Parts: sequence; C-alpha cells; structure tokens
Amino acid sequence: MKLKKIMLFPLLTVLLSGCIQFHIFDSISSRESSSESSLITGDPVAKEEANSRVLAAYQANKVKDANIYAEDREYEIRKEQSIYANDELEVYVSDYYKFNTEFKATGLKSTAPQFYLKEFSNYQKIEDEYETKFSGTNSKLYYENGWLYLDYDNYSRNGPGASTERTLFKEKENCGLLNATQIEAIYDEKDYKDIYITASQLLSRSEWLEKVQTVEALENNGTLYVTYDLTKDDFINVYVAIRYDADLSTMTSEEIANHEILVATSTTYYHETIDFREYKLVLEVDPACYVSSLRLDFDYTENYDLTEELSSFIVTQVDIAKGYYITRTTVNKPITMPVPDLEDYKDITSAS
Repeated sequence: MKLKKIMLFPLLTVLLSGCIQFHIFDSISSRESSSESSLITGDPVAKEEANSRVLAAYQANKVKDANIYAEDREYEIRKEQSIYANDELEVYVSDYYKFNTEFKATGLKSTAPQFYLKEFSNYQKIEDEYETKFSGTNSKLYYENGWLYLDYDNYSRNGPGASTERTLFKEKENCGLLNATQIEAIYDEKDYKDIYITASQLLSRSEWLEKVQTVEALENNGTLYVTYDLTKDDFINVYVAIRYDADLSTMTSEEIANHEILVATSTTYYHETIDFREYKLVLEVDPACYVSSLRLDFDYTENYDLTEELSSFIVTQVDIAKGYYITRTTVNKPITMPVPDLEDYKDITSAS
C-alpha cells in the first residue's frame, strides 16, 4: 500500500485537517524553567564534538528506524501584531497557540505494528478587543491488526459572540498493514514553522549550528547535555544563513558578489529592526545516541517602518513572538501501550 493511499483514508483526512489548532494562555507560564539545565554536572565536552554528536543524534530520532518509539511533545506560542499611526495604536492582533501530543509505537519492524497518538490542541485569535476565532481538538488515534480507531472531539466558534460548534465521533477503518515509514508519516513532527528559526532548521546543518558562539556541553554517565544560548548576533547570522541559503559552487563570480551584498544588507537590516531577548536550545543526547530531550525557548520583537513617502503619518508595525517547544523521546525501551475500549466505534471502511 502506498503512503498516498493512506493519507486518503477518511479517518486520517479528518485528523490531519483538524489537529493543528490551539488554545489561549494569558502568559507563557506553564513551561519548566530553562535554568534547570544549569544544575547539571559532568565533564566538559568541546563545542566541535558536541555539535557533531548532537547533529548525528537528531538525525537518529526517526520512527521508521526504531522498533519501539515513544514521544511527548508540547509547544505554546504567543504572537502579537500592533500597528501604530503617530504612536497611536490603530490595529492589534494576537494569536495564542497550545499543542500537546503523546505518541507510542511498538513492533515497528514486525508484521504486527501498533501505535497510539493522543493530541490536544487549541487556538484563539483576538483582533483589537474581540475574539474572532477559537478552535480546539482533542483526539485519540489507535492502530492494531490493520485497523485505525479514531476518537475525535472538535470545537470552534467564529466571530464575536458566536456560539460554539462541536463535532464528536468514534469511528474505525480497516486500512491493512502499515509499515514504520507510513506510521512515521501519520505521526509527523509538527515543528512550529511560523518563527524565524525552528529547532529542526538549526539542527539540520553543521554550518548553521557552528554560528552559535555560546555552547555549554557536559557529559555525565554517557548522557550528553548541551545548551545553545544564542546572542542577537548568533540569532541574526543563523537566520540570514537559512533564509538566503545558496549553493555558491553553482554561481558565477558576479552572482556570488550579489549574494554577499544581499547577506550583508539583510544582516544590517535585522540588527536595526529586531529587539532580541532570548533564543535558547537545550538538549540531552542519550547514551544510545538519540536526542531524548529537546527544549527551545524564544522571545523577540521585529519593528517595521510602514510610513509612506510624503505621508503626514508615521506608521510602524511591531511583531512579537514568544514561546517554547519541548519534546521528550525514548527509543527501543519498554513502554506501556494505552489500549482504548474498541467496542463502540462505527465502521466506515466502505467509505474509503
């Protein structure tokens, strides 16, 4: 069975279209303190060695390469946009997001794989003083013996004063045997994309990770603890490198010169427009050489001048992004698989 066919199953269509929705929080306060990493003791590890081991371990965090895989993931993000005309607030928009998942899979290299995926997510948008959208999903997806079981609860409201609409159902579908690659695609890694630098981007290339100057790495009983605490210079240098990534070996000397000018002018621009407060990535690499814990904290503001030529109004836009992203992973270690009561699910196999 091909992956494209799997994605067409009605149960997965509903789940994938509804799961990335979120919840409001007055402040980003539920996260653990990132200062806990300072309590770790161990033997110092050189930056170059730490980078090499982190990159290799991050690439090893693949569902399809394991027999048993378990991961909890959480992120919470607040984004605010304010537009001012002559210092008077004219437009205010805020988006608050919350997302939690619990994923467990066993027998991934066997002919009888099994997995459980629990997701909770909410989202709220405020425009000026009014809520214009609120939505959320609480779902549980279970797979065994060729059957998918989905327990789904979605709620939403659109516009000030709108009533809440809710969709609840429990359905099952026979989709046949799924392999580890297909199960990994269903789970997917939802690394929040709408920030300047995601954890996946930073950890995908050695040349980007090497731009981080402040790296603390310790090893204790085979576990590697690494903290990347980016300065404003680091943050901008990494972001510009990612945004304007190019294969210089395929470019002419003139194209290379123009690219260097673009990188230099962009770097200057972001230094002038970004108010940087924090970008810290803390990781643990298990002795089995995979990333067992990852946590990203970020907080920054970008300021735009929207004033038009000859205008009597000075128009500015201020965008704030603040949040955190956490994963906790175990690979090929014993786990307890949550098995729901499978008696009251409606069979929709014929619909596929």
